[in-house]
Amino acid sequence: LLASLSRLLALALDLDTGKFASSTNCSLLCFLARLCAKVDAHVLFLLAHARFHDSADQGTHTSSRYASCLRVALAPQERAALESAAADLRALFGKLILVMEAWRVAAVRSADVAGACVVWAHMALLFTGAGCYNVPLDERAVTILLSAQLYLNVNFHYTLDVDNVLDNDAPLATEQKEERTK
Repeated sequence: LLASLSRLLALALDLDTGKFASSTNCSLLCFLARLCAKVDAHVLFLLAHARFHDSADQGTHTSSRYASCLRVALAPQERAALESAAADLRALFGKLILVMEAWRVAAVRSADVAGACVVWAHMALLFTGAGCYNVPLDERAVTILLSAQLYLNVNFHYTLDVDNVLDNDAPLATEQKEERTK
């Protein structure tokens, strides 16, 4: 499954047009970014619990009595194969980030705030699994996560009002920005 996802993502990256627009390829890459991020998070979850299970069996973990809640036993060759396939998928995340960076710059230059919000959200999503399961984040990942959070907090209108979700789930409209400045 991971090899197939990696291949699909690599093929979709080859079709990039260089700018974010409502094209089929942009939608495909955004879908694949969400799918790959979720699959990566699940793989990291499995590997983290397999390590927890191993440490509990060796009596090195203080919560060994809870290890039976989720028994993830991976043979060493299975774990190595899973870690290798996940690393290959995460390596493609670097290429995807470069593509999305170009989209983000083009969206900001053309004053497409909605497009920039979508791109920032997808860029941040690629790192969510890593942050949850003690995968070290480098300076670039931390910068992307913090920048995405800042950009979205300033430019995206978050609402908990269920009635407005379908009508107003886009970034802040000009009139809303004007209301805030009054």
